[in-house]
Amino acid sequence: LKRKGFEYHTEALQKDLFHTYFKNTANKKIDSPDNIPLKSADNKEFDKMLNTFIGKMKTIDVRHLEMPLPLVTILNELDNLPEGHSLFVQHKKIPQFLLPELKEKKFYWLIREDGPGDVKLLIFR
Repeated sequence: LKRKGFEYHTEALQKDLFHTYFKNTANKKIDSPDNIPLKSADNKEFDKMLNTFIGKMKTIDVRHLEMPLPLVTILNELDNLPEGHSLFVQHKKIPQFLLPELKEKKFYWLIREDGPGDVKLLIFR
């Protein structure tokens, strides 16, 4: 949040209870997951893009991971993704907090929801 112009302070109320307050000192508009457009794709569009990365795609399944491990795992994989390759992610939901990170890191993504608890993401540059 510091990169986005926020300052903070924390108060210890009890031994195990803390309140942290954030203030936007830069008065910048902050992208929230609600104002990042979803790049949802139909099956044909998704499959067409998927086929362009045959042989240049890493696949991971984060459906079994507890929060925040799906986000952390995806970001770690993207840090090591070779240029011209893609990351195919099997997820149980649309990862709302990942989308601003992808935007900031200048990645493109397509999302396909195949049913409850079955979301596919294709992330690439």
